[in-house]
Amino acid sequence: MEGMQFCYPRPHWFAQALGSSYVESWIKASRQPYWYRPATLAVVAPFDHRSIDSVTGKHADVDKMHAAGLMREMALFTRAHGVRAGVAEVYWSAGLTALAEPALRAVRDAISQYFDMEANACFTARVALSSSRRSALLPVLRECGVTTLHTGVTPAHADLSASIEPFIDAARSNGFRSIAVDLPIDQPHVSAETVRDWAAALCLCRPSRIFLTRRGSEPAIRPSKGLDDADLRLQRNWQALFATLIAAGYEHIAHDAFALHADELANAKRLATLVPRCYGYSTCASHASIAIGQGAVGNAGPMQYQNCRDPVSYAAMLDREALPIERGLLTSPNDLARRAIMASLLTNFAVDVEAIEQCYWIDFRAVFRPELVALEPLERDGFVEIDTKQLRLTPIGRFACGRVANLFDRYSQPLERARPEQDGA
Repeated sequence: MEGMQFCYPRPHWFAQALGSSYVESWIKASRQPYWYRPATLAVVAPFDHRSIDSVTGKHADVDKMHAAGLMREMALFTRAHGVRAGVAEVYWSAGLTALAEPALRAVRDAISQYFDMEANACFTARVALSSSRRSALLPVLRECGVTTLHTGVTPAHADLSASIEPFIDAARSNGFRSIAVDLPIDQPHVSAETVRDWAAALCLCRPSRIFLTRRGSEPAIRPSKGLDDADLRLQRNWQALFATLIAAGYEHIAHDAFALHADELANAKRLATLVPRCYGYSTCASHASIAIGQGAVGNAGPMQYQNCRDPVSYAAMLDREALPIERGLLTSPNDLARRAIMASLLTNFAVDVEAIEQCYWIDFRAVFRPELVALEPLERDGFVEIDTKQLRLTPIGRFACGRVANLFDRYSQPLERARPEQDGA
């Protein structure tokens, strides 16, 4: 899914039995108490490559249809919730920003109509770097209140400087607060030297944030197996990229994220308030994420849900005046504790054991005994340090913090342990 960064448990574990009516009851219940405020609002639309260059309005009818569906869903959500939800953060997908200007403005007006957006809300929009509409699109996004532009490098950008420099210059001239760029590190047929060249070119352009991205999730470490040769090669590539970015003045704020010292995410890292979310990092905790759009993922307190991924089903539920929710999962206290541990490892590179025990009323070593046993080889190899108060990643262990965090994923680990050994593994 576009933009998916951190979601635990992941949507493929959601149950279709917990559909629209069940999740809607949680949305209604979230009116009281006021822990529902503030919320994160994620608005996504299918990415249509034709729309990137549709400056003539050739696909205006399709864009209008997408916008109308999003607006209807916002109205249905507010009706189910009963009051206008407060919003502190907004995310727009690249599929949404590819829509024509009238559709974008209609969606923005609907947000103002159905939600109470805070004056200093963080507003992130993903934009395709290849869009020829850039000169017309960026001023529109700024007028809509977008504060952060997020784009990504692809192998198609052979001459990265020629692609990224005009984008960043245009973003700065339009007054965006932050500029974020995804740097893929494991693309097929792209050498490690090319990735390092991309990183060096990005550093010269000085975007506010650089995220190292992978095609898939990080592989879990099997107990007593440690890191295999492929993982070690990837780790060495990460180390080389880290050295390049740190030397250029970027701070390592999370396992895959770097930011300039003055950026608000770097400041949140120093204040220990940086939080990973489905669609990026946040500077503050939020108890609800409102998902609008086909396939979008959100939550109301411990109830996580995903909208219909199939466009026909999505439209049919809107026609029935029902929230287009396909599946959900009511997370347990154990899930919430694991999510907190994984999030802390990804952003703080450590876990406050005493805080987890006090927040979730558990004995950390008793509840997570299998995970601590799995960490013993990594502790011997110098990746982690564990005592009664903290679980800490060492400087070398930070290169593998995503894999360490995955050890606390109780859904994926049984599958990993059950996987048959491969020849040569």
